[in-house]
Amino acid sequence: MKIHKFRIQKYRNIEDSGLIELRDNLTCIVGKNQSGKTSLLRALHKFNPHQPDPYKMLREWPRGQRTKQNKKQVVCEVHFLLEEAEKEQLIKICGKTLNSNYVVVTKDYEGNFEINVPDQVNLFPEALHPNEIDQACEKLPEPHESVGELFAKTAIECLEETKRYAREGRYTDLPELGSRHGERLQASLTPGNPDPQHSNEKQFNQTYTQA
Repeated sequence: MKIHKFRIQKYRNIEDSGLIELRDNLTCIVGKNQSGKTSLLRALHKFNPHQPDPYKMLREWPRGQRTKQNKKQVVCEVHFLLEEAEKEQLIKICGKTLNSNYVVVTKDYEGNFEINVPDQVNLFPEALHPNEIDQACEKLPEPHESVGELFAKTAIECLEETKRYAREGRYTDLPELGSRHGERLQASLTPGNPDPQHSNEKQFNQTYTQA
C-alpha cells in the first residue's frame, strides 16, 4: 500500500493539520521555526514505527487543553492507495465488492487501530477488530497490593507493554515478550523472601507468564 494522504490531530502544537496530500515525486513541508513541521513528521512516524514508540498523552497532548485529554482521540489518520492485488486480497477477506481504491487507517492515543473504507459500512469482519484480544488483555492478572515497590513497578510496565503490543496487532511477538517479561519479573523479586510479599510476587509471575 502507498500513503496518499495523512492528517494529524491533537498532537503537541498541532490542533488539526487537515488532510495533507503526498505527491508522487516529492513533497515539501515548509514553515517557520516552531510552526509544527517536526511534530507533524514525528506523529506520522509513530503511526507505525520500526521500534515501539507509542503516543504519550501526558507529554504530547496540546498544552492548555489538559482537561480535554481523551485516550480515544485519533492522532494520525492515513489514507492508503490500494494496488489491484491488494484489493483482491481485501475482497477475499470481507467477501464484498470494494467501491473505493483506498482505505483509511487511524491510530489513537491508546494505540488502537481502526480500518475503514470510504462509503462502505461494516465491510470488514470482526477479525480485523481484535475485540477478543482486548477482552483477553482485560483478564490479565493485576499485581497484589502486598508486593515490593520495584516488583509492582515492573509488573505494571509489563502489563502496559503487553496491552500495547496487542493493540498494535503484534500478536506473533507476544510469546517472546512474555518470556522477556518473566525474566524481568524474576529479577525484580523482593530480596530476603519476606512473606507474604514473596509469595504474591511469585504467584503473579507464574500467572502472568502463563496467561
